[in-house]
Amino acid sequence: MPTGKVLSVQIKTERGKMEFRPFVEGLANGGLRDDIYQGREDRQVLLLSKDTLDAHDLRPGDLREQVTVDLPDLQSLSPGTNLRIGATMARIIQDCAPCLHMAETVGTSDPSAWVKELMGRRGMFVTITTPGRISVGDDVEVIGTDSG
Repeated sequence: MPTGKVLSVQIKTERGKMEFRPFVEGLANGGLRDDIYQGREDRQVLLLSKDTLDAHDLRPGDLREQVTVDLPDLQSLSPGTNLRIGATMARIIQDCAPCLHMAETVGTSDPSAWVKELMGRRGMFVTITTPGRISVGDDVEVIGTDSG
């Protein structure tokens, strides 16, 4: 099974504002402590592979992900896949679709082309299933897939 590393962790303190931290606390079915999306069911935590950032000359947090990972196979994982991220367990919910607003946020000259290019590469939404700490440098391990 693929393994990787946590490269950066950040929370959203308000719309569009990222706060970098050495660690974050994952809350079961609640996202990340102090994050603007804490407690929401539809969007808890966005994981993003550094490969996407590297391909677009971006830095961690530029695409508003909470956890940046070195896990090249992240986008190939299907919904229901369980991950151990540091001391936390998480389950992939769905792919995060790129949008024109994000294209404008990063300042691309052709937002529509950028959205097309980022399809299937914008990261994966996960829900925290077992609480715990996620720290920069932690291992990321693919555990397996739930059937339901």
